[in-house]
Amino acid sequence: KFLCLPDYLIYRLTGEVATDRTTAQFTGLFNLHSGMWEPRLLSAAQIAADQMPDVIPPGSVAGRLRADVAAELGIPAGVPVCVGANDQLAGALGVGNVRPGVVSETTGTALAVVSTTENLLDDPSSIVGRHAANAYYVLPYANTSAIVLKWLRDICAAGQDYDVFLAGVEAIPVGCDGLTVLPHFSGTASPTFNPDARGVFAGLTLSHTRLHLARAIMESCACILKECLGVIENHGMRVGSVRSLGGAARSDLWLQMKADLLGLPVERPACSDAASLGAAMLAAAGVGCFKTAEEASEAWYRPERVFEPNAGHSSAYRDVYSRYLSIYDRLYG
Repeated sequence: KFLCLPDYLIYRLTGEVATDRTTAQFTGLFNLHSGMWEPRLLSAAQIAADQMPDVIPPGSVAGRLRADVAAELGIPAGVPVCVGANDQLAGALGVGNVRPGVVSETTGTALAVVSTTENLLDDPSSIVGRHAANAYYVLPYANTSAIVLKWLRDICAAGQDYDVFLAGVEAIPVGCDGLTVLPHFSGTASPTFNPDARGVFAGLTLSHTRLHLARAIMESCACILKECLGVIENHGMRVGSVRSLGGAARSDLWLQMKADLLGLPVERPACSDAASLGAAMLAAAGVGCFKTAEEASEAWYRPERVFEPNAGHSSAYRDVYSRYLSIYDRLYG
């Protein structure tokens, strides 16, 4: 059998061989339109169809916990074990992103945006597929985002708490006195997919400080987010609000920065572990506590705080985004 890691865990827990459609998609052997393993690709890889796990919807019960495993874990035998979903899609469920118009974003090592869609899009500038809910999704992303702030922290003050490292950054003006960062330390993903792109600090002067560099990195991640939302809006889809996950969502300043640059409300969820909450929602639907994963998602999601855009900053942030795009265009076309 050919199993991905989640499938192997399910096998060890239940003895059953099953996967969910979002995990199946990332094998490269799954047909998004038919919802089945693609015979031509299996043939090309010389893999028999019965060597692949059964594909079932996220949240479906794959089997029951084996007695020997239950004894090892100290929980009852026969507990239902459900298949899950990709972490970004589980996170989307965890923040109530199950209807068009809501977007979730994670700013961490990379940056990923999930927008729920009614239909399967044809878009080579992002990942598309079936949602963990009964819908589809489009997922534009960047290879690097907040990891660049960690890079700066590690070379300036290794191991220092971020609250300490960023103390005073709110006093740096929008636009960082002309400093612009391209945070593409590992090339770009959506929408340009340029593996040769590299990180850039443009406009440095002797008057810039470490705090200018830090804020410029934070602004650049907000620019990436706006660029990714552009991929979604290019399909004629309206973005009504953004719900932020990941370590960066702990920063009030960063969330306000995103709201101001996007001109959209940005929400911080009450539950910071949105992917784990989304997995719990799938399981709750799978064992009948809710009729659907969407129902579980909308029943359990709570915002902790909503950051409304400050219209007084919109002009300054338009300049920030314009510089970001211009510098990339001049360097890489």
